[in-house]
Amino acid sequence: MNEGLDDLEEHLFFEDEQIKITSTIVEYDDHIIPTKSISSIYVDKEEIEPPTGLFALGGLAIIYNGQTGEELTLLIGIILFIIGFLSMFIKKVTRINKIAISLDSGREILIDNVKIEEETFDEIFEALRKVIIFRG
Repeated sequence: MNEGLDDLEEHLFFEDEQIKITSTIVEYDDHIIPTKSISSIYVDKEEIEPPTGLFALGGLAIIYNGQTGEELTLLIGIILFIIGFLSMFIKKVTRINKIAISLDSGREILIDNVKIEEETFDEIFEALRKVIIFRG
């Protein structure tokens, strides 16, 4: 008589202060999402564009220094290169990664690493993946 009831049991895949993922629901930031309505998940990472303008100006200043021998243009070129690399590093450190949960209704819910610690971000994605596989 109770043969099919084991399939209805709720399994916990992940839980912390911000998010709870079970086989039936995902609770996050005042959202309760039934796992049946999740159609796909993916990680949305911000692309880091290199500051080509800074690199180009720095390169031109260094090339100009090779032609004229002016130390000031060499210094300006090196400073522009350093600023370019620093801006790329700052963008890499401060970029926001998001887990996008697409629902059957077409709506998309984003879980970002602003509220979630970076260490648990991959665990959350893996738990969501396991939930989708679990529910079939």
